[in-house]
Order: sequence, then C-alpha cells, then structure tokens
Amino acid sequence: MFAAFPVESNPRLSGVTLGIEYPAEVTIIDDEACGDFVLSDNEWPASGHGTAVTWNEAQTTHVTVIYGFVGYGASGGHFELTPNPNGGGVFADDSIPSLVDPIADYGVLGFGTEGYVPCSDDMVRACCFDDRTCELLGENDCSNAGGSFLPDEFACDPNPCEPVPVVGTSWGRMKSQYR
Repeated sequence: MFAAFPVESNPRLSGVTLGIEYPAEVTIIDDEACGDFVLSDNEWPASGHGTAVTWNEAQTTHVTVIYGFVGYGASGGHFELTPNPNGGGVFADDSIPSLVDPIADYGVLGFGTEGYVPCSDDMVRACCFDDRTCELLGENDCSNAGGSFLPDEFACDPNPCEPVPVVGTSWGRMKSQYR
C-alpha cells in the first residue's frame, strides 16, 4: 500500500489513517506496517476495520510505502483501501498541531478481475539519465527531460540507475559459500 503525492507538491507525511474492505473469498495471510508506530483496532486486518501508521521523521518522497499484505483471493474478489471507520482517511504532516488532508482516492486490487490505480498517469517514479543520476518524475516529464522511466521503481535511494556490480567467481566457490 502506497501514499502518492502530486509531482508539484512537497510532501511531509508523518501519519496516515485508513481502512480496508474485502469479501470472504479474500484471505490475508500476513501484514506489516512500514512506519515506526501503528495503532489498529482489535480486528485489524479484518475487512471493515482500520489502522493508523506514523513515522518518527516526516516522509518527504512523492511515493511512500505505508503497509504490506500477503494474501490470495478467488477470481472476482477485490481488496479495497477505504477510509478508517474510526477516523476517516487522512494524511497528517509533522507540524504541531498537524495539518491534516483527506486522502483524495483509494486503490483496489482485483483477483482475476480489474483493479483500480488512482492517479496512475501522474505517478512519479524513478527516471534515469545518461550520467546515472536518478530523479523522481512523471513519465512524460522524464521522457521530455531525456531520461529513461522506470515504472516499477518508486525511489531514487538506493539509486536504481547505478549498475549492479558483477563479481567473477567459480561454481565451486559458490557452492562452498552455501554449504
């Protein structure tokens, strides 16, 4: 689960509240928050329930990972993000008191059927340039700037534009390391 902010914004995300809904055909096996503190109701991650996730330091990237789930569903089932039933769906910044903004839209994961990705055309992702620098840009802005858009990379740290080092070795050495 991700929080995404427009390219022209300067996000300072310190907290979020949201909920989830899914039918009985969807099974959640595991879940994990990606913040520093989580406050969930007693039934979380059951359908129709909510959580709050906060960070000790404000998250300033345009795409921030909030939560991860492992599960499966029957064809036609949906896993939907929703407002938290106990407080709505909001983003809070790190000012005191926090400035709170309602979440503009929620995504839906479809099992064997179409889901929904809000604002997917405007989402920023990693854009690599010839000098191996990385910048978070939308697809059109990346192309116009002469970069290569990486649709599956949401961050520039670590830099996805740097080549992965390759170390020469033998098969015997590899086997000896994992015995």
